[in-house]
Amino acid sequence: SSLTAGRAYYEALCARGVNQSVGRAIRHKDDYATMIFLDQRWCEKDKRNTTTTTQNTALGKYQQTLPGWISRELKVVDGNFGEAVRHVAQFFKAKCKVSRGP
Repeated sequence: SSLTAGRAYYEALCARGVNQSVGRAIRHKDDYATMIFLDQRWCEKDKRNTTTTTQNTALGKYQQTLPGWISRELKVVDGNFGEAVRHVAQFFKAKCKVSRGP
């Protein structure tokens, strides 16, 4: 139906915008960044999909629109902002150790 086609169009348009934002955050091979998607749809799971994140969870419909190098590292923390902040802190702590050396 035209409603379904319209929804698919807008979802594709939004996915494109998200991917452009990701590209602006990371410009060089030595760059790193974190992204927090504050929308419940990013937590949706798709049991038909076999691609998984580092948490071994199937990627959802919206997660599948992300580049593979991002979706493989995706961490889903459904409704727990404190846990998201902990993941961000751990990420940057690990990156600081790598950039400083042993």
